[in-house]
Amino acid sequence: LEGWDVRTDKERWWVVTQPTNLYSQKLFPSLDYTISFHVGVTTRMMSRPDSGVPEAERAVLLPAWRRWEQAAEALQEADEAEEFQSVGMRCRECLVAMVKAVADPAMLKPGNESPKRSDVIAWCELIADHVAHGQSTEYVRKYLKTLSKSDWQLVGWLTHASGATQADAALAIEVTQHVLSTFGTAVFRHQRGVPDQCPECGSYRIGLRLRSPNDEGEGAPGCQRCGWIAGG
Repeated sequence: LEGWDVRTDKERWWVVTQPTNLYSQKLFPSLDYTISFHVGVTTRMMSRPDSGVPEAERAVLLPAWRRWEQAAEALQEADEAEEFQSVGMRCRECLVAMVKAVADPAMLKPGNESPKRSDVIAWCELIADHVAHGQSTEYVRKYLKTLSKSDWQLVGWLTHASGATQADAALAIEVTQHVLSTFGTAVFRHQRGVPDQCPECGSYRIGLRLRSPNDEGEGAPGCQRCGWIAGG
């Protein structure tokens, strides 16, 4: 890899090869960080899109994950600003699909009007309040709200950014993946009643376990350390 400090009459850029891409020094002040980001982008571009999320948790937001895979595949083939903008549009569709899969009028407080289904920010706040309620999950709740709002604003900007670059689109893919993964895990644990610790041994190694080798279901919350299974 080679990195070049390129100056124009308006801005300074890092140009990294190979493959060649440019990064604004306003967003990437360090060349070392830029090269690391560039390596991550090109590695993803050359690999098959993979959410890296367990199937059981992925199933909670399956329509959204399918759209994310389409967005990641579109990024692999994109080489023009308009195509990078299109990746932003696909990421927006991911977030809308996520909200539609989880949103429930029961999450509203009595007397409050229901947001539109496409109001991602409002619904994500309601979802966060619902799946991470209580004082002990205050910071989780705030993180879910902040993360989803930031991503929605990012992909909205990308959709209309006439100077969109490959790096911009790759960032949108990465952040959207993180939103789906984080919300999927929170929703899954809430729906399935997965405890934070094993009630038997106190271990945090909690996940889904089959009740028997012949169990064809999705499994039940269980401890990987002592073998405890909910309802077993």
